[in-house]
Amino acid sequence: MMNSKNTLPQDITIEEMYLLYEYELYDLVLEIVKDKFEVYTGIKDMYIACFPKESAEPYPVLCSHLDIKFCVPPKVVKTAAVDGREVYKGYTDYLDKLEPYLLGGDDRNGVWAMLELIKQGFTDFGYVFAKQEEEGRRGAIALVRDRILQIKRDEIAYFLMLDNDGRTGLGFRKLEQEPGLSSLHQNKEFIKKLESFAGYELHEDGISDYIEYCKATGLCGINFSVGFENEHTVDEFTDIKYLEELPSRILDFIKHLGNAQYALEYECSKEELLWRKRRESRKYEIERPFYQTLFRFPYSSFPVGGIKGQYIEIFHGDQKITGVIMQRDSESVIVDITSPYWNASKGMIASTMFKNEYQFDESTQVLIAKDLLLKLYVDCKHAYDRADPAFWENEEYSKFYLREYVPYEKLSREERFFGPQIREEDFALYLESREHILWPSTSGSYIRARIKYMKELKEKDEREFPDSRFLGNLVEITHEGQRVQGEIIRRDCNQISVQIRYPYDGLIERRINKFIIYDPSQSHFSNFDYEGGELMAKRLLKLIYERASVMEKHLDNILAAYEEYERLMELEKSQDERKAASQELEKIQLKLRQLRNDLHKGKIKKENYHKARAPYKRKVRELHKIAHVRRGPIYEKAFAELHGIPQFKEPHKHTFDVGKNPEIITGNYKLEAEPDWFVPNNEDYKY
Repeated sequence: MMNSKNTLPQDITIEEMYLLYEYELYDLVLEIVKDKFEVYTGIKDMYIACFPKESAEPYPVLCSHLDIKFCVPPKVVKTAAVDGREVYKGYTDYLDKLEPYLLGGDDRNGVWAMLELIKQGFTDFGYVFAKQEEEGRRGAIALVRDRILQIKRDEIAYFLMLDNDGRTGLGFRKLEQEPGLSSLHQNKEFIKKLESFAGYELHEDGISDYIEYCKATGLCGINFSVGFENEHTVDEFTDIKYLEELPSRILDFIKHLGNAQYALEYECSKEELLWRKRRESRKYEIERPFYQTLFRFPYSSFPVGGIKGQYIEIFHGDQKITGVIMQRDSESVIVDITSPYWNASKGMIASTMFKNEYQFDESTQVLIAKDLLLKLYVDCKHAYDRADPAFWENEEYSKFYLREYVPYEKLSREERFFGPQIREEDFALYLESREHILWPSTSGSYIRARIKYMKELKEKDEREFPDSRFLGNLVEITHEGQRVQGEIIRRDCNQISVQIRYPYDGLIERRINKFIIYDPSQSHFSNFDYEGGELMAKRLLKLIYERASVMEKHLDNILAAYEEYERLMELEKSQDERKAASQELEKIQLKLRQLRNDLHKGKIKKENYHKARAPYKRKVRELHKIAHVRRGPIYEKAFAELHGIPQFKEPHKHTFDVGKNPEIITGNYKLEAEPDWFVPNNEDYKY
């Protein structure tokens, strides 16, 4: 165990620090530093920036972040042995037993080391503790936008980030889109000092807060190893011996670098730097409304809580709120509330405006899911409290909106996939209740504007698909007496893709979901319409089946036409002129790749790279005109006999799917009562 000397003020040990939530650690740090430094906290308390009250020469700024991955700390910290070393490991309680869990050494180790240095009296350094690094470096971005570091720039020597894994690393961040700047330690003297520091090696690093600080001030930064390994996983651990030595190692490193200021050395002209600043300013103007949309909620602080698999649990004051994630990917996040209200879903999409600028990474998905759940709670409470007086006269109505807390393990499989569902026999009563409870239309809420059409949609569904069912992502219909099964391979706010699995196997259709209702006051939000999505999936499966059955009848003609198409294509490609052009294209592409590699390795400057590349690019365009084969006329000629069939009046990808793999149509499939593939993989949804 770590001995008693490794404690923080107020007798908080490092083991106890691992167990703290972000907001608890924030309060602890602020209490420790508030009288020792010139302290800045900013709007919404997104960071704590500490600077010496007096300083005669440049000082290093040590940086760490207060949050951990997935937001929820471990319940217990124990010691263990790994490769002969004594380490800390984290555990949490699940189903009444302790299970391995992430420790949170990323970045509690860095926070602990900084507080230990402050405790030892090193108040002539700068210190930055930022929130929500794991959720998009939001604390660091807030600090940069408040321009505190920019104002203090002349006093700062460099940035020392304490957020690197292992025990011997000095991590540097490579940059690919910064004119004249390839890394955040691009200073010859700085690199020389780093390379000569005994016991540590330079290596390429991932993303952390110091990226924002270095780019904002034009000063160098480096990421120092703080002893954790296997971060962001349940196998994470911290080397106890290294952690005990960490404060003294940091002091040795600072002494080695000295008090000089290390500015980034740009390899570009002033004009290019001015272009870079204009580009960054434009990017901020694009991103600002997006971030404002994220922050536009009727509460003063970010929700406390975390995500367990597909299950969300947050707190709003003393109120516990739970929900499930119905969809999360790089383009959309969809959440359903399960208690204390239910029967309301809300989604966020990366709209067309942002798709090239912003994608939802994993940490952002967590942030959005928690924010959406809290917004659902606030909107549901607003609507429920302001319901029509007639609503209260029927006690049965409330069962569609109120719900007691339900632990994740007690939710049904369907609820874990899709959120709470209304029973068939209650549907009429549910529609009746909606006449008396109105969701607010001016607060940017989720408004199910299409709810009045649900009955009509249900009747249409029953009329078109009287014998159908869903199980997880699998869909089954009966069409013209034939049982047809398929799989939804993508389903989000933007589109649905369905793959047929029986009686054919492999054909896929995709459609933009026309049933989505966008909230006019919040163009970045969209409502996820579950009922409309089901009907669309059934229609797509029916469409695939009809096309496949027609193709089965004309399979011989399709295969013959596809063979002719391949023959004609080969004839075109084999022409001497095309062949020579294709070979020359390959040589030029190889030369262009070599130029790009030289640029990335710093062997050639950017302006010289563009000059060297220009003649090759012109030649590529000329050769493409010769080597390119126009496929349209060849398709028309090869498939002329099929044009009388409605499905083949225009080229369709299924023609090529079947031509390449006729087993899609001719395979011998045995329909089982419940095929293996027709069972959702629940392992993906376990915590």
